[in-house]
Amino acid sequence: MLRSLGPIRFIVQGATIGLVLAAGARAAPTNPDDEHPDLAITAALSAMRDDNLFRLADGVRPSDVGIPNDNREDSLLSPSLTAGGALYVGRQELDYQAGVSRQDFRHNRSFDQTFRSYAVDWKWQLTNEFDGEAGNSLQESQTSFANYFSTVPNRENAHKDNFSIQWHPRPDRRLGIRYEQNRGLNSLAQRNIFDFRNTTFRLEAAADSALGHEIVLGVSQTRTEYPNRQIISYAPIDNSFRQHQVDISTRYAFSGKSSVDILYGYARRSYADVPDRDFSGPVGSLALRYQPGDRLGFTASISRDLNAIDDLFRLYTVTTSANAGIGYAISSKVQFEGGEKASRSDYKGEPVNLYTLFLGPAAARIDRYREIFARLVWSPRDRWNLQIEEIASHRTSNAQGQDFRDRMVRVQLSYRVGAL
Repeated sequence: MLRSLGPIRFIVQGATIGLVLAAGARAAPTNPDDEHPDLAITAALSAMRDDNLFRLADGVRPSDVGIPNDNREDSLLSPSLTAGGALYVGRQELDYQAGVSRQDFRHNRSFDQTFRSYAVDWKWQLTNEFDGEAGNSLQESQTSFANYFSTVPNRENAHKDNFSIQWHPRPDRRLGIRYEQNRGLNSLAQRNIFDFRNTTFRLEAAADSALGHEIVLGVSQTRTEYPNRQIISYAPIDNSFRQHQVDISTRYAFSGKSSVDILYGYARRSYADVPDRDFSGPVGSLALRYQPGDRLGFTASISRDLNAIDDLFRLYTVTTSANAGIGYAISSKVQFEGGEKASRSDYKGEPVNLYTLFLGPAAARIDRYREIFARLVWSPRDRWNLQIEEIASHRTSNAQGQDFRDRMVRVQLSYRVGAL
């Protein structure tokens, strides 16, 4: 069913625009003063120092992996310009944003690049019973050195299309369907085998419980394809798969100061060409929020996820993560944020093929990652913002050469023109 979704994406976009225009024509403006663009432009300049830019293991020099200099650390300047806002027409809302950014390194000038981004999201409503969203976005970025290394930069283009519709037969009931497609493209020819197309259909049924919180039952089907990979009979490397998931979730507010979000489900993934990689297991998440006062707040979460996007050496990934954070308003203009993130990722080994017949099966890769961060935000005036943050990270792995330690410091100054 999901193999021929290319034309569907354009049909959905066209149908959505027509539906939104029809709804806007029927709905009278709730407030005539709202029918104007809410536009803001933000200019920012970031300065960053990274003491292990290429995420190299201890004792490894950049020249050992082909970099022409031996500077493990590097400094980076990144100017950016972003414009965005919202347009309201009756019951319809159009959110839009576009931006451009630049990264300029001090030592590794060959990695200097310019990135573009945009996002359009239409929140539509038709009468009091139907509503939904339709969106399209593009985000360009450089491939992280934590999982891929090259002596030349690779640009990742992440495209996203989404459409959703919800029916509210009663104020405390809703039925919804969501379509989402993510496409990833790589600029380097040797990285084209990582290009992917990930398409998901999801159905949801939700109802308010007697305690006043919503309970959601969800069913989703995902298909991920790697169009540039060739399937070799004696050494299969194709990772295209289907994934089915069913889950139940809810959010419960104990009071105005605390809340909990819970999701639990079961996922099953199957590979038509390499069934050795089939996997199934429970997934879930638990997130807590506690704000004892106006100035202090705490968050904590734990999750187990069967990641939807694979990499060539990540035949599937089961990630268990735990996060904790704190926020404190020192004053009306100064805020502090800090926290810790920890995760464990398990990867399946290579299935039986010509290589494993002679060399034996590869051991499953296991990564453990930890990150500690601290951030100070100062807003001396309504339109000015200064952020200073430090991030320390550490990864250990049973795969050779995948360990690293890194410390990064970043300072960003931004100024906003237009709507606040």
